Amino acid sequence: RPYSRHATGRLAPQGMSPGGDWQGVWPPPEATPIDLTGAYDELAGRGYGYGSGFQGLTGLWRAGDVRYAEVTLPDEHTGSHGPDAFGLHPALLDAALHTLLVDGEDTGLRVPFAWADVTLHATGATHLRVKAVPTGPDTVEITLYDGQGGLVAEIGELTLRTLTTTDAPAATDHLYTLRWAPHPLPADPADTTGWATLATPALTGTRHHPDLTTLLTDHDHQPQTVIYAPPTGIATRDAVHALLALLQQYLTEPRLADTPLIILTRHAQALEQGDPVDPAHAALWGLARTAQTENPDRIRLLDTDDDPGHLPRALTATAPQLALRDGTLHTPHLTRL
Repeated sequence: RPYSRHATGRLAPQGMSPGGDWQGVWPPPEATPIDLTGAYDELAGRGYGYGSGFQGLTGLWRAGDVRYAEVTLPDEHTGSHGPDAFGLHPALLDAALHTLLVDGEDTGLRVPFAWADVTLHATGATHLRVKAVPTGPDTVEITLYDGQGGLVAEIGELTLRTLTTTDAPAATDHLYTLRWAPHPLPADPADTTGWATLATPALTGTRHHPDLTTLLTDHDHQPQTVIYAPPTGIATRDAVHALLALLQQYLTEPRLADTPLIILTRHAQALEQGDPVDPAHAALWGLARTAQTENPDRIRLLDTDDDPGHLPRALTATAPQLALRDGTLHTPHLTRL
């Protein structure tokens, strides 16, 4: 038969009430205050670079190996990133751990490694009292209270590890950026006989149709390639909805299963910082890339500038994403920053 719980109880260390709240004077009379002047500058010299939003340690005391501290959430953590957005604000929790670093031996970069027996009792704290009790060479027990001594959180065991310089990756080791590299421009222009253009006429010699439906009803012309050249100056919302409708129709039309679609944008990509970008065409590029991912080898993207002279040659290149600038083709590559 199932058990019924009639009562619960807690064992509390000396100085705490059975309910977990702090009892007595804060900080304890036997605790010696530690001067925090220049504390964060000293930590920065040891390799702990805390920005202003994480410099929350406002008071520190020591009684033997036990440390007591007060931490306050910096004023810049407000609004959607304020204390009500978290069970316990991460900047406040992080500041509580600074209790273990200030006025300690310089044994290298000691960082949190493993957490055990963590319990959150109250939320919305902006000020904490901290009690940290070492339980081993690399472990500590931390108890957090509010300004009135009410229990906020308990960390039964936090394990610290020393991070060596060989362990620490450089700040940019795992950051990547998109760069555009030159791509050979085909020597011969595309043979656009049998090609069809949708929307704005893009090439002389191609059959122009206002939309895909009209193209499909033109039974005497089965296109080898379809070019979609959206107009410039169109509103972003209208441009995206038009391309979405076209892609859905194109990808579900059996008669076009073997007909590639080239989407011809203009200033959709900034190859260099400061390059002009058309917001509508940039949005079209993003939508078309998603369609490319879902339908490999059916869609190609070609972004152009204001010089269409090399366009016929660029259209023969088969890379899935290309940009034509001043007569030079470029392809995107993800590279380490």
